[in-house]
Amino acid sequence: MKIPTENTKEAIHARRLMIRHRLSKVSKPIKCPCLGNVPVLIEPKSIEEIEQYAGLSAESTAVALQLPQLLKTATYYRMTLPKDNNKQKKKFQFIFVYELRAETKDGKQAKLLVGVREIPLKFLQYCITARK
Repeated sequence: MKIPTENTKEAIHARRLMIRHRLSKVSKPIKCPCLGNVPVLIEPKSIEEIEQYAGLSAESTAVALQLPQLLKTATYYRMTLPKDNNKQKKKFQFIFVYELRAETKDGKQAKLLVGVREIPLKFLQYCITARK
């Protein structure tokens, strides 16, 4: 299926639907070698967060659609604490966040954020960004 490249409301909506459809099929946790093969979950809240931002551009949508493969090939970049003033991230209640980098099929860099939730201890994929 071709990713719409226009910046119309309809194209953005179509890209968000593509992301939701593809990522909702990922039912099993994905083992991430750069985090010691811990299973990384993609929860419905995470899918909402990813589609909200990645759906805004065709480039980020293309990267979001490769998410399961990117988690398997990503490299560790850094660990940070969640920002206290960010209302969007508060709903996840992370104790810290891993920033990973991966190269996409077309050679672009992708930034992946994996949050770690304390109770129960879970690693959740929640944000992805494409970079040239």
